[in-house]
Amino acid sequence: MHRRDAAVLLYVGEGMKLSQGEVVQGLVDELLETIHKYDDAMFLSTAIGCLELVKQQLINDSLEGQK
Repeated sequence: MHRRDAAVLLYVGEGMKLSQGEVVQGLVDELLETIHKYDDAMFLSTAIGCLELVKQQLINDSLEGQK
């Protein structure tokens, strides 16, 4: 089954349900928190570049998983 075919609700622990929206918001919050730790050490363009690298790696991983 491809990831896009997965159910909208994720089951965590004993019957706890999380919607895709909740999972996405949690991930965004974690990413922003991590990036903001480096506010004094890097430029905004560097942070955006790092996110682009992560995006490309996710795409590559997905393509490799389909082979």
